[in-house]
Amino acid sequence: MSQIMVAVLLIFLILILFVPMNILVQTDMEREGIKEALNLAVKTLPNNVYVSYISSQELSEGDLISNTKLDKTRLLQEFSEIFNNNTTTKNKPIKVLVYFDRFEIADSENRWSTPFFFTYICNNTLYYLSSKESTAYYYDIEDNKQIANLEAIYLTEAQKNQIIINKINSIVSQCLKAEFDISFAGGIGSGSKNDYICNKLFNVLDNITFFAVYIGKSNLDIWSDRLSFHNYCVSGFTLEDMP
Repeated sequence: MSQIMVAVLLIFLILILFVPMNILVQTDMEREGIKEALNLAVKTLPNNVYVSYISSQELSEGDLISNTKLDKTRLLQEFSEIFNNNTTTKNKPIKVLVYFDRFEIADSENRWSTPFFFTYICNNTLYYLSSKESTAYYYDIEDNKQIANLEAIYLTEAQKNQIIINKINSIVSQCLKAEFDISFAGGIGSGSKNDYICNKLFNVLDNITFFAVYIGKSNLDIWSDRLSFHNYCVSGFTLEDMP
């Protein structure tokens, strides 16, 4: 009788350990597949930027007021086609397109947001920042555009970069309804205590960048307990310097 009880207990313990571990292994394999699909899909960015006659700085500053230099619609179409062909997940990632002075987010339905500008307030004045400039601009009381050095508004280059990273992380977290701290190739994150994602493949401070964030189910009910685990992927592509 005691041997039967021991056997039952052993089977019970094996089930308790094996079931969640098996699910986690399957989840990890699925996540790796999604990561690979994202890696392939974000590389569509160069195919949709027309660089033969325009510099990346002009692209960032002018595409809202001049002829389109980046086909954002086709960018999302190609991204979705590649991603869907390489994974079976039903969850869709959000996509983020980062310029020098702003960024835009496309949701799971491929709808672009309005631009989010990198801004800073000093002495009740709103300043617009750029990752490529050591200056900022603002509008005076007559709505004329004015230029100010970073030193004049008490900002260092490092502080400016931190503002840019914080703004991206904050808006991405809001869109996903989960708090993320994505570090970029320069090793800069928001410094929060939230989920920290270390990335060494792309850097929004270097050039125009397209990256995607996928978040899947992160809670698993085992018997009467809930097991929480990380289930997200981030992948991106930064353009090389253009003429």
